[in-house]
Amino acid sequence: MSETDLVYGIVDDNLILLPADFARELAADYRTLDSVRTYGDARAAVMTQLELPGTSDEELAESGHEDSDLYDPSELDDWPTPIATWALDVLPDELEDVGEQYEGMMVDPILRIDPSSEADVVAGAARLGFAITRDDDLIRSLER
Repeated sequence: MSETDLVYGIVDDNLILLPADFARELAADYRTLDSVRTYGDARAAVMTQLELPGTSDEELAESGHEDSDLYDPSELDDWPTPIATWALDVLPDELEDVGEQYEGMMVDPILRIDPSSEADVVAGAARLGFAITRDDDLIRSLER
């Protein structure tokens, strides 16, 4: 893998495009998260891309949770970050013109890429020197 490798897939009628290393690291973080049962587990989890909400010393002191309490990050804030929001932050600068940013009420901004533009997106990324692969299973595993 190199910094110029990209992976994409289609989720909810949106073409999601990400750096391949980032996508694989995020998938590994989610697999780790799937094994987390308690706040203690969450605090001990080694994550590469995710920051687990509610697990800092300050957050635990504020919430009153003990390490033995059940951990459910979906009860905390708007978590996790939608994969189409991650795309806004992690795509290489050369791809800033791919798709368009969409900002709705009460949701994080997302990168919206029309799936019908798949051939153009793939060709454009290749022209810029990116190796690009479609992996719907990997991309779908990132949508929580």
